[in-house]
Amino acid sequence: MFKEVSEPDNFQRYLALKRATFSEDDLSELIKNELFLACVDAFRRQLITGGEAMQMMFPDLKDIPRDLSLGAYLSLQIEVAQRIQDGRLSLPPNLPDRYPTVYRQGANDQPK
Repeated sequence: MFKEVSEPDNFQRYLALKRATFSEDDLSELIKNELFLACVDAFRRQLITGGEAMQMMFPDLKDIPRDLSLGAYLSLQIEVAQRIQDGRLSLPPNLPDRYPTVYRQGANDQPK
């Protein structure tokens, strides 16, 4: 049914329909997801890149939620990381224990 979305020209048109900016409602909704918070926290700690954090959440770009464009989602991810860093957003306890693969993802890339 959605085969045409997989075709390159149609996929580009599909992406163009996405919203270019995020809202506080988008942010409020996504931070309810602990896996999202773990991915952003690992990104904030420089254990993974922003792209890797996004890839862990949404392996297929068509799955980015809330009709956000790729750029809008990445901006939202950076905003959440900044709010965690500034102390404006608190993380649930023990995220590294509950999502060890997220925090260990970048460990393979780190010098020993």
